[in-house]
Amino acid sequence: MNRHYIKAALGAVAFACAAGAAQASLITFDGPDLDTSGAAGAPYFLFDREVISQGYFNITTANVKNGSNAGDGTGTGALIDGIESQCAGNLVCPGRNSTYLATVDDGVVGLTSKAPSFKLTGFSAGFIGPEGRTNSQASGLSAGAIRLFVVLTDGSFGYLDSIFWLPGTDAAGATDFVDFTLSAAEQALEFVEVDFIGYGCSASGACTPFGTNTGQFGLDDINATEIPEPAGWLLAGTALAALGATTRRRSQPKA
Repeated sequence: MNRHYIKAALGAVAFACAAGAAQASLITFDGPDLDTSGAAGAPYFLFDREVISQGYFNITTANVKNGSNAGDGTGTGALIDGIESQCAGNLVCPGRNSTYLATVDDGVVGLTSKAPSFKLTGFSAGFIGPEGRTNSQASGLSAGAIRLFVVLTDGSFGYLDSIFWLPGTDAAGATDFVDFTLSAAEQALEFVEVDFIGYGCSASGACTPFGTNTGQFGLDDINATEIPEPAGWLLAGTALAALGATTRRRSQPKA
């Protein structure tokens, strides 16, 4: 009888630990789990604060230049087929053998989780710039940069220290994707929201966000891990308590 009870308790512990396990995701903006139902113009247009989702995560492109928190109908991005090199007007877009998210005109990409919080390991990005206004890689100047503005689970917010520099055009006149990894300290943080903010860099090397319409970039392969609700770990505590009670009962001397 006691052996059966111990097995049941151990089974509950195993189930609880599985329920509380973090889930890693690679956001690729492609595949059957990509949900664009929240973006009326997708894939060709993403308007201010429309939401697309993949796996455990929601992604928004937003226009924050007007200081409004409400969607204003501004076109802020698109899903680009890198193979077909879909790129509007005279923009120079990075090549890619898959679909990626593009944000334009100083748009901001917001990442949130369907779970209470998440961690971020890295991502891939490439600069999108007007033809003739993109610094070449030969110049030694970056065409742009990305910084991450974050909200943590304790309510604090601000920019992370890392700056992710985006190279300009190569010898063929194209821009390229670069793989970026957050620092170990940044990877350990638990986020409620991460905003990817683009900076455009001038020919003199001055890089600024907002106001120039050059803080534009392609984003792909976001490596994030959702942190589930603590309910699973509460269940684990209950199971462990039951296991402890069983152990104590077995250790009591028989009358």
